[in-house]
Parts: sequence; C-alpha cells; structure tokens
Amino acid sequence: MSFLFDPDSMVVTTALELLDSHQPVSVEDSTCEACGAQSPCDTAVNARQVELATDFSRRFPG
Repeated sequence: MSFLFDPDSMVVTTALELLDSHQPVSVEDSTCEACGAQSPCDTAVNARQVELATDFSRRFPG
C-alpha cells in the first residue's frame, strides 16, 4: 500500500488537530462544535482523508 503523507509532517499534524476540534456537539446534536456545520463537516472529512493517507506504521517499527 502506498501512503501520501509522513506522520510527522505539518500537514498530518494539522489534520489531526482539526479532527480533534471538528466534532459533533453531542450525541443528540450533530452540529460541528468548531464551525457549526452539519457533522461530519467538510473540514473533518478532508482531515480524515489525510489521516487515512498517512503511514502511521513508521512510528512503530517492528
């Protein structure tokens, strides 16, 4: 499998921070806590795509 991003890159770090902040307000309210859009918002979707394209196995050799 080919990965696009290094886990230590600024792109990945930023995407993970965005994923942490762009979450639903609660189980009952699916509004994004950070931007007010319906969750999952575009920011969270794009950040998740970056996360999926990252080779995190490099952090844990073995």
